[in-house]
Amino acid sequence: MYKYKVIYCIDYYEITGGASIALIETIKSNPKLEKYIIACRNCTLPEHFVFKKSGKEIIEEYLSGNYDFIHWFKSAGFKLFRELVREAHRRHLHPNIITTVCQRPSFKLHLLSPIEIKHSLALVFIDKAAYNDSLYAFIPSELKRMIYFGTSKYTLEILNSVLEEETSDKKKLEIIYGRGSTLNKCPKDMFKIFDGINSPKHFVIVGNGDDRWIKKEARKRDDYTVEIIQGLPYKKWLEVLKNFDVFLYYLPLSAYSSIDGTLGDAMLLKKPVVYYGPDAPKERLINGYNALVASSKEDIIKYCNLLLSDEQLRTTLGEHARETTLRDFPMCKTIDSYNQLYRDLQTKQNDADTPRIRIPLDFYFYYGLITCKNFITKCIRKTINICLKSR
Repeated sequence: MYKYKVIYCIDYYEITGGASIALIETIKSNPKLEKYIIACRNCTLPEHFVFKKSGKEIIEEYLSGNYDFIHWFKSAGFKLFRELVREAHRRHLHPNIITTVCQRPSFKLHLLSPIEIKHSLALVFIDKAAYNDSLYAFIPSELKRMIYFGTSKYTLEILNSVLEEETSDKKKLEIIYGRGSTLNKCPKDMFKIFDGINSPKHFVIVGNGDDRWIKKEARKRDDYTVEIIQGLPYKKWLEVLKNFDVFLYYLPLSAYSSIDGTLGDAMLLKKPVVYYGPDAPKERLINGYNALVASSKEDIIKYCNLLLSDEQLRTTLGEHARETTLRDFPMCKTIDSYNQLYRDLQTKQNDADTPRIRIPLDFYFYYGLITCKNFITKCIRKTINICLKSR
């Protein structure tokens, strides 16, 4: 039986962050990990098993612990990746690095960088839309995999405990439409959708981020209320989610969402989903069977009004949502796929015929252009904020 020793790295470890949660769940569920550590550059709430380490310290750990792989979880940044590659280069080393891309790779704020592409033995994408992203068509199929993040037994135990908790028999006066996401995924025309949905209605938005514009828009409405809850610990989030009647998930088409953990939570708690947004989250959904997938903004309103008046449809969609999530996204598939990847790479890493990724010049140009634009935008926003604070 093969066992693996792996250093897992992430630039920013956040206990409520989607990539961090996926990393922890993947590790906890893998019985073939003989040894591991989690290294990060920054963390909000340090865990006893998460270490703040520099690139130099990671390479030293890699050598002294005789690890098989460094497994990089690509989320928002890549400074730690760059540090460890530079340290390896200084020592004339070629560590075995695997990169899992935890969001839409062509999202302009978090592009997959040339250094991550060039120095990875394999790239793992967590949804089909990302795997087939045309921006990265130059990556050979032999060097990339598509592996969904599944639901672990640990997460399922928490979900089931919340699902089994008694619910108040008191009849609700309003239909609760709710969502969970970082607030930068809330579309600017979201309130136009809210306005078009029939009463009685109440909206709950859960997530971290700047909520000033949402509060401002909410104050303009007097015929319904909008409740905003900043990010919660996982179980508290589920307890809020359990009270939703409909999981109304309207995302900008340009959003960086993958198959989306909060969407999975809603489906496992048997919530009927109304969805409109980018392609990746649709990979969880079967329109008319386990969700209602809108093809236009007008459809969002139409489907919400349909669910408002049809309690049986809400129940049926919710039951099917849980059934298909358990069937199609189990953690055992995730772990089997990763362990097969580890095994394949151990076998092939000395193969001279293994293809290498040749990054085309037009990608370098595009990446440089977007990075420069992002930097200028960041500087402008920072200057504006400083000016506003000084007034």
